[in-house]
Formats: sequence, structure tokens, C-alpha cells
Amino acid sequence: MAFSSGKSAPSRSETFKFFRGNFPAVSISVGADEGDWRYFQGGNRELEPLVLLPGVSGTAEHFFKQISFLSGKGYHVIALEPPAIDNVPDFCVSMERLMDRLSIRTAHFFGVSLGGFLAANYAVYRPTRVSSLVLCNSYLSTHIFSNQNPLASPFLSFVPNFFLKNIVLQSFDSNPVLSQIADAVDFAVEQLDCISQEVLSSRMTMNCTSSEVGQMRLPTEAITLIESLDRTARPPQLKNELLTRLPDARIAYMKSGGDFPYLAFSEEVNMYLEMETCCFHHCTSSWENACSFSSKTSPALLFTTSLASTVHSSAPSVSNDMSPDICLETLTLWSLTKSSIIPRAGSKKRTS
Repeated sequence: MAFSSGKSAPSRSETFKFFRGNFPAVSISVGADEGDWRYFQGGNRELEPLVLLPGVSGTAEHFFKQISFLSGKGYHVIALEPPAIDNVPDFCVSMERLMDRLSIRTAHFFGVSLGGFLAANYAVYRPTRVSSLVLCNSYLSTHIFSNQNPLASPFLSFVPNFFLKNIVLQSFDSNPVLSQIADAVDFAVEQLDCISQEVLSSRMTMNCTSSEVGQMRLPTEAITLIESLDRTARPPQLKNELLTRLPDARIAYMKSGGDFPYLAFSEEVNMYLEMETCCFHHCTSSWENACSFSSKTSPALLFTTSLASTVHSSAPSVSNDMSPDICLETLTLWSLTKSSIIPRAGSKKRTS
């Protein structure tokens, strides 16, 4: 796949123009010893936010489709871009300071690739401030990257930016792909030029430093995995480790999506994130109840649930403080995600 030399299709879209015109970028310092966090924020700021964290090559702009759609429906959404931080402990401390600075007591987190790894580490560091965790094509350890590049991490801060960017570009799929995925990659390449050498080298240093997420104390229903079934830059071993360490997590399998499913097929990802932010608070029934509906599923998503759980036949209940529109919307979202249950290997076939 050849990368576009001009402006990418997403950056020419009306959605991106709307995003640029309505959501100003904000920079904020949380400590004298580090750079500024950069973020976009939209929606009802009185609600618990959904915090979005990009991967190695991502900027806060990567989530323009999520900000535009979800904030337009009233949800509180914050797309973050961390400063140059080259180790996990410092990231967790800085994230804590940012939460305090923005007066955020608790939040839902959506992290992509390295962003998911960092969000999971923060969930271990401060579990009481993480209401739910959605990991997209992510991982729970960086040992494989460290083993592949044992001498890289101490020297990445001295490597010129064009060389670092070339390393990132080589990780993208060069084979023919769906036009939506090609457009997403073109946008990612375009945004890569906006990342400074200091920030990019710090992210790559974290990726190449041997580390792993500790034991998470979040409840099972609060952890969800979104997995692209086509090729991604993440090594298969890391996907296997993720599924092994989180056997009871809910899984949303996307038939296509590549490394940037939230850009390539934003409708499906947005629908799931809307369920995460809306239904996690208001629906007292479990996720499995959603799978009992008879409506046709979205073809790009196949949801799986914990092996130990039982599929029930009742609809999710809604609380009295929800408006009629939100109540109807919640039930509609549940019905749209009815799908075939795909058991994990070695599990018994489910019956409803």
C-alpha cells in the first residue's frame, strides 16, 4: 500500500472540518519537570468522562470521529496526547496529576496499542479512579519489543526524528487493504509529522523498555477488548498473552479495522464506546443480557462474553434519572449488538 502524498481523505472530510472548527486544542502543564499535556474536550462536562489515549504514532486528533460523534450526543469525551514521558511510573504519576488538574474524580478509559498499555498500568496504579477500561489492539507487556531491540531504549532519544518516523512507517501494513483502512493509515502518516522527536522517542523508549502490567483489580465487567481480526502491527504473541491474562474480559471482534479501527470503521467503535459510557452507569443488567436480543447484529462486530457467565433473556433495565430519549437509545444500542456468541477455545457451547 502506497502512502498518499497529499492531504488524506479523513483530513478533507466534513467531520474533520467540524472537529477543527468546534473543538480547540488545549495544552496544560501538570508539573515543572515535564512538558505539557495536549487534549481536546467536548460534551457535558458534568458527566464522568471517557478518556482516549493514542498509540505510539497517534495524536489527540486521531480521535476526531469519537469526539465529534459522542460529544454531540452529550457524552463527556477527552482525547489526550501525553508529553514526552519515557517510563511507565512517571506516566502514571503525570496522569494522576492531570486528573486532579482537570477535576476528574473517575473516568472510563479507551486506549489504543501503547495507549491501552498505559491505561491498564494506570488502572493498576489507581484502580479507584478507573470506572472501566477498553483496550483496542493493545497488550499487557513490552518484553517482546525489548528482546527484539535490547540496545535501543537508551539511545532512541538521540535518534533523528525522520529515522524514528521511518521505523514507525515500516510497521504499517504495505499490502493492499480496504479503502477505509488505507485512508486511516494515510491520516496516521499525516499526523505522524505533527509529533516531535522528543515525544516520539519517549513513546518508542517506553515500548522498547521491558515492562508489564501488574495484577488488575477492576471487576470483570469493567474490562473490554476490541480486537481487529485482520493484520495489525502488534505481534501475535502479545494478543495471545492479553487473552490469556484477561480470560473473563468481554471481547468485541472487528472483522476489519487494522491498527486504527476507530478511524477506519468509527461507527462500530463509536457504538461500542457509547454503550460503555451510557450503559455502564444506567443499565443494572449485565452485558450478557444484551446478547439475548433478536435484532440483527452489525456485520463488523462479533461480541463475546465470559465463559463462566450465562446468557439471560431479559432486556437491560434503565434507571429513573434517564430521559425517555436516552432510555430508548440505550435499549436500541443493546438490540443492535445482538450477535453470535463465539466461545473461547476449550469452552462449552452456549445456549440461551
